[in-house]
Amino acid sequence: MKKLLALILIVGLSLSFALCACTDDADPANELPLPDDPDTSDDVAGDEPPYLIVTEGERRYLIMGAYFTTSVGEDMNRVLSNLVADGLIDVNGGICEYAGERYAVMDVGEEAAGRKLSTGEVLEKGEKAFFKQTELKWEIIGEDESGYVAVSSEIVAFTEFNEAGSFSSTTGLLNNGKEANDYAASALKAFVEEEFKNAVFGADELKWTDSVSTLSIDELYDYSMAYPSDGIYAGMVRAVKPTDYVLAAGERVLQTEAGYFASWWLRDAGSHAAEARIVGAGGKFAEERSVTVAERNGVRPVVRVKKGA
Repeated sequence: MKKLLALILIVGLSLSFALCACTDDADPANELPLPDDPDTSDDVAGDEPPYLIVTEGERRYLIMGAYFTTSVGEDMNRVLSNLVADGLIDVNGGICEYAGERYAVMDVGEEAAGRKLSTGEVLEKGEKAFFKQTELKWEIIGEDESGYVAVSSEIVAFTEFNEAGSFSSTTGLLNNGKEANDYAASALKAFVEEEFKNAVFGADELKWTDSVSTLSIDELYDYSMAYPSDGIYAGMVRAVKPTDYVLAAGERVLQTEAGYFASWWLRDAGSHAAEARIVGAGGKFAEERSVTVAERNGVRPVVRVKKGA
């Protein structure tokens, strides 16, 4: 009986070792699948939208994203200027950090000197100007059951449609052979749909964002931004003001009793091979017209976002 029990024990141990050996050398193809990657789809069902909707008068606005737009104010500007001058904070790529906050920094040039910012201070040549990240306000110009279409309430940046030297002024062709006034091949598109979008929106906001672009002439009429062609203001568009940051950058603006206004790019080709369309600066109202693609004009992005449940 003892011999029988010993034999059973030996056989059991042998089978156990054999099973272990098979497990260690298992074919990877037969291993259990790893857990699925985290969900990165654009499904937002049941989620709370990362934006607010506010009403001001007859207009509605969507509050989403943040960008360097507004001056920190005279007192804070003095504090930050002194800290930079004393070497207590560093400026890298036009950005500095202080007390856990990031600020954009620029040296005020001759073009910007004398301009008055929204916070009341007047820019002086040679001084540093600091700007804080501020929530962006987008005017809602379209809506359906799936989402909103909203355009930035201010001109948030300045750039060329395509830079001088990147195209032939004779043929209107870019160095890569594409048309210089084609938005799809433009530096403007790259700025708005990549650099600006990724700087302004966080991961959750991007999940709710269907697209970021610029407006077209047709959309000015589709969204009732341009007055009908049979009225006293036929084809005119309400003029738009630039941010403090744009003013301090010394970009070309129109100064009126009502403040500063600036022109901004549309995504349409112009009347010449090397021209694209803009909405002019105006004073109260502005017209769209054709200019060279190498001219610097304002950027007024349009965003399409999903609705919440």
